[in-house]
Amino acid sequence: MRQMAWRVGAQLFYVGVVLAVFAELQGRTEVLMVALFGLIYALVRNGQINAGLALANFARELQRELDWIKVKLIPDFNFDRNVQEKRIETMDRARYGLIIEAIGASAVSLICLFKIFSVLGLNT
Repeated sequence: MRQMAWRVGAQLFYVGVVLAVFAELQGRTEVLMVALFGLIYALVRNGQINAGLALANFARELQRELDWIKVKLIPDFNFDRNVQEKRIETMDRARYGLIIEAIGASAVSLICLFKIFSVLGLNT
């Protein structure tokens, strides 16, 4: 739980830094360039996070299948449910962390889009 609080705090810090940078920019060209670079960064970051989430889901389902195969093929296999539950809980915590980071990157991309539209005069 503490790790999640740190991740949320880090994402809020990133959003604060982005807002502070945009507050200090003066010219239209500066705002557009920074907003475009920020948007590219956020899109690449979200793509990586989504790939990580897909890989985590794949690993979770693959582990379930491997456990099922072990139980079926090895008659005296000692299947410990506690180990499996702990493994799934660890994977879920990693997934939740990635989801928090995806929300933070999405917030950065929304801020950048708003800045682009406001500079170009498309915010009507």
